Amino acid sequence: MADAVISKPLAQSDAANQVAGIVVKAPPRELEREPMVRNQRSIGWISDAIAGVAEGKTPRWWWLAFIPSVIMMTACFTMILYLVSVGVGVWGPGHPVMWGWAIVNFVWWIGIGHAGTLISAILFLLRQKWRTSINRAAEAMTIFAVMCAGIFPVIHIGRIWFGWWLFPIPNGNDIWPQFRSPLMWDVFAVSTYFTVSVLFWYMGLIPDLAVMRDRAKNKIRKFAYGLFSLGWTGSNRHWSNYEKAYLILAGLSTPLVLSVHSIVSLDFSVSQLPGWHTTIFPPYFVAGAVFSGFGMVLSLLIPLRRVLRLEDIITLRHVELMCKVTLATGSIVGYAYGIEFFIAWYSGNPYERYAFINRATGHYAWAYWTMITCNVIVPQLFWFKKIRTNMLVVFILSILVNIGMWFERFVIVVISLHRDFMPSNWGYFRPTWVDILTFLGTFGLVFAGTGAIIINDVSNHAITHTGIALTFGLVVLAMIYTVGDVSGAHLNPAVTLGFWLARRLEGRSVLPYIASQCLGGIAASALLRYLFLRHATLGATLPSGPAWQSFVLEVVLTFLLMLVILNVSTGAKEKGITAGIAIGAVIGLEAMFAGPISGASMNPARSLAPALMSGHVQSLWIYIVAPAVGAALAVPACCAFREPGCCSLATEKT
Repeated sequence: MADAVISKPLAQSDAANQVAGIVVKAPPRELEREPMVRNQRSIGWISDAIAGVAEGKTPRWWWLAFIPSVIMMTACFTMILYLVSVGVGVWGPGHPVMWGWAIVNFVWWIGIGHAGTLISAILFLLRQKWRTSINRAAEAMTIFAVMCAGIFPVIHIGRIWFGWWLFPIPNGNDIWPQFRSPLMWDVFAVSTYFTVSVLFWYMGLIPDLAVMRDRAKNKIRKFAYGLFSLGWTGSNRHWSNYEKAYLILAGLSTPLVLSVHSIVSLDFSVSQLPGWHTTIFPPYFVAGAVFSGFGMVLSLLIPLRRVLRLEDIITLRHVELMCKVTLATGSIVGYAYGIEFFIAWYSGNPYERYAFINRATGHYAWAYWTMITCNVIVPQLFWFKKIRTNMLVVFILSILVNIGMWFERFVIVVISLHRDFMPSNWGYFRPTWVDILTFLGTFGLVFAGTGAIIINDVSNHAITHTGIALTFGLVVLAMIYTVGDVSGAHLNPAVTLGFWLARRLEGRSVLPYIASQCLGGIAASALLRYLFLRHATLGATLPSGPAWQSFVLEVVLTFLLMLVILNVSTGAKEKGITAGIAIGAVIGLEAMFAGPISGASMNPARSLAPALMSGHVQSLWIYIVAPAVGAALAVPACCAFREPGCCSLATEKT
């Protein structure tokens, strides 16, 4: 019999065996597969490791991640409330760029949501077993990504209270959706995708919920898990029905992966606009969606596998395979970029040619080349095994992938719009920076000021009280010179209130300013809590004597500070050479002599943030009410000796 060569199971040794004339050769070492779970862990160990995450005590790192997330979510809904009250103009869109960050963010989030369905549905149909360690996390990511995406089509219409008109609901006004509009197609595609994704995620969770039910020791948990596990017992009949249902949902979800982002791409490709009117968009968008989705999965799972100690379950093999998928889809995206330029040249259309040349060489060239670097060049590093097995490098590259895909949507939306057919219609889109710079300015104030107090405590008073006072004064001075011309350097809710009472600031701007100030301070204190876990107060302002003493002192200090600000500022903006020096000097001097008694806060945001992070809230009311009272009293005092009309909105406009 002639010798036949067949491959043996990959888990066997490298030695070749000869049995009954058949030579069985081991595969090359580079083709050997790692086991799905390392170190030969048992099923019981896997259940303990995964269920222990939910059953154990909430770790400190979770709070450090949860609190900033809640802060950012609060900022999101605060800005949405501001948008609804003022209008979509706060986003910065205008002729000719009528679509700004709203559509960019919508398409970006929808793309991220594709990875969960791809891992759960398509890889399931292809019998790729390595998906089992990561599919549940990817499915959860999909649901939240689609929820985030769904926000933007609703709020970008301006009057969100008419959003229900997008659905074909009979009404007395005889208003019916325009089904020829691709924006209407988005409504049905995204809502269908979200519904099927939730069903797919929940279907896969049923056996897991039953495990948690059986392990629960608390009656409430046992009841809740039992309710949602739908009476699962793990019988043969249950598993048979489960696999059939899961297969059906996988079959329904697979075309959705292709259809949803194809429909999103039709928002652009059915138009006649150069840069958008192209048939390559549907496959190009789908590949980009999978590319960005796997990038986000890597960004989430790499730190989680470390902090939850799941390295034996989410192994290097899983990370490597996700890197390879990212490499493949990134190469497809890079090919699509090249084809776009080729078609623009081959078409002979001068407008199409200009649209793409303008992307690479125009005013937004920085965004285009950021996109090319992150989406085309960076993924090619995954060709190298040393890169794919270095978790820190993979994590950084996955972040760059998501940055690049955001810029891709920015390039498509903004650059294609900002150069219209007529030069008279050309424009340059800029997002509004007021809230961003206010946030960063308040972050710097709280981080530097309270950080100085903390470091002074832990370093055996090396900074001294004078150094702390100077830190507060100098950081305010620096922020006035940095962001004074843009946002007015509003770092203090009491000052914002004073400007409003002085009629130098419109009422609709008060809430966004105060929200950004407080959120920036909380973010800074959260970072200081992470850096100095054992510090008791985190620089919180606490009265050293009676509460009334500190209250009166804070009223007087804020009164003097607001009086100086009103006299040296221009309108509602703290800017100019004298403003920074005068305001910084007043803060430094007042903190120097009053700090030992009341803490010399003069700023509700500065006191609120460390109080919340450290739990010292018993005297917080002093530092919220007193500065507001002091700032309010400074307004009539300023009007008493300044020229008539000094405090009005017209001051800022002049």
